[in-house]
Amino acid sequence: MLPKADCSIINTQMNKIVGHNTKLDYLDRLIKGDETSHAYCFFGPSRIGKTTVGIAFSKAILCCGDKDGLNPCNECQNCRLFDASNLPDFYLNDTGEAIGVEEIRELVHFLELKPYQSKIKVALISHAERMSVQAANAFLKSLEEPPINTLIILTTDNLDNLLPTIISRTQLIKFGALTDQEVYDYLSDTFELEKEKADQISQYCNGKLGLAIAMVEDENLFSSSKDFFADFISALDNDSYVAKIQAGEKFSQNSDLAEKYFDTLESNLHRQLYRLDNNAEGLKIVGLLDKIAKSREYLLKNVNPRLVWESILFTKGSNDKSYRC
Repeated sequence: MLPKADCSIINTQMNKIVGHNTKLDYLDRLIKGDETSHAYCFFGPSRIGKTTVGIAFSKAILCCGDKDGLNPCNECQNCRLFDASNLPDFYLNDTGEAIGVEEIRELVHFLELKPYQSKIKVALISHAERMSVQAANAFLKSLEEPPINTLIILTTDNLDNLLPTIISRTQLIKFGALTDQEVYDYLSDTFELEKEKADQISQYCNGKLGLAIAMVEDENLFSSSKDFFADFISALDNDSYVAKIQAGEKFSQNSDLAEKYFDTLESNLHRQLYRLDNNAEGLKIVGLLDKIAKSREYLLKNVNPRLVWESILFTKGSNDKSYRC
């Protein structure tokens, strides 16, 4: 069974997408000039809207009405089916879980079939770095010899974790984090938040709108994230091996919070990185960020969570105090 394409995360109006104006303008020109490639890879930090833009791009491509570039008509049958997550010519994998060979075989089969009611078929794989090596190799042929009238969009938070052969066969589009002001404006316009709270969240999230929205919707997430980061820094700075092991055990107890923990670490460390003017300290933080990015993938591969957290906490140079925020 193909995964159901849940398109509810995208508003039908393009002007509701926050930021990424140069990327939106570029994609708009591609559609208007009928110059789209067969495969794209949107890459950049997590939770900044890459998949949201990918879904909007897909809808505009599949619109069979009077569209204007990236702005679909929102009235034709394809647009209505797309909004209802029932358009048979669109495939979306956005589970956030590891992507195995079976899922890729289903995708390849989808691409090989002729479009059902559109001129083209579009497949969007979010978190493409979560493909296993076997899955990535199985997918490679579809990129090397793409079926006629197909468009493939990959999004990834970590380009280095994709096979070079996959990267070389896609058109790369780099996305950057939003500005604090863009996040603040969105929170202020969309939610009934006090100015101080909107300002705190927008600064804390380091341009990750998805994380900011999650913190608004879950009142405890903001305070618990701050508490976790304080505990993490305390363990990281502690010279005691026992303290680090105990912290690793504590952080690994709730696997459901792992993604939120990693988002918290990345946001805080990136914020600290931008404030530094010391290259040596900056390199230490970059090394820790790289370790965190790899740790996400280790957890998807079912590596023992306690060992993953211990590996981060025992990162060389971690007790140099340069990670404090």
